[in-house]
Amino acid sequence: MFSFYLKKLIPCPATWVGAVILFLSMLFVFTDYRHPDPEMIYFFQSAMSLGITHWFLPVATVLPICYVRYALEQGAAWQFPLLRTSPLRYSVSGLLAAFVSGAWIVVLASALFVLFLYLAYACPGSLSLQSVLSAGPFYARLPRIVFFLLLVAVLAGCGGMYAAVSYAVSGFCRNQYICAASPMLLYFAATYSTQYLVYYRKFVAGTVPPLSKDWISYLDPAMLPVGLGSNMENGPEGGLVYYAVYLSAVLLVCGGLFHLRLRRRLKNG
Repeated sequence: MFSFYLKKLIPCPATWVGAVILFLSMLFVFTDYRHPDPEMIYFFQSAMSLGITHWFLPVATVLPICYVRYALEQGAAWQFPLLRTSPLRYSVSGLLAAFVSGAWIVVLASALFVLFLYLAYACPGSLSLQSVLSAGPFYARLPRIVFFLLLVAVLAGCGGMYAAVSYAVSGFCRNQYICAASPMLLYFAATYSTQYLVYYRKFVAGTVPPLSKDWISYLDPAMLPVGLGSNMENGPEGGLVYYAVYLSAVLLVCGGLFHLRLRRRLKNG
């Protein structure tokens, strides 16, 4: 089942459209932010945290799963694989394939971004991996190339998470536009609600907990793409445990919702 979904997701046109959209959003960082020397990590971190990439991430990464799920629902083809597998395996395989497709879009966009950086400068050799916009002690010990690949992996995981959200919504709604827009709407709702609660606690209620105990701010999904450069980076694990727990919880909820909905659809015929 995993390969069934993956063969439809990876080569579909929506994958390349999403990668191009995300790549173009990364280029926006050049309109406002410049570094005296061309530095790859600096530009990439700026695109993640200072640009508009985090706004387009919930949009570009969900296009393949929306495209494939819509095609399956329209032709009622979603029922045929269930003749050869269990509902649980069907749900989990689709969830993992959606996650991979969203992450793959980020990898493609990042590769295009790196290629653009090399082609945009007269002297590509000056494009180094030395300058870092922000990095805690955990990452300061890593080789720069490892740190850069870790940045790409973190952003790819976020892209996969949003694709998983769209996959879960597709189990309840056949409208492809709602499935495509729901991750972005949930992203903004979660971001602004957590920011408002943090603002209310600090400036209205007068409660200012230590940053390490301000758990409300950690519910903000906007912190995930910049997690390596956020206040969690100073921990012994550099915030990777927080990132892994957040990602796992979202995937578990999305997979559970889709599976429950699938079982009800099969029960009701």
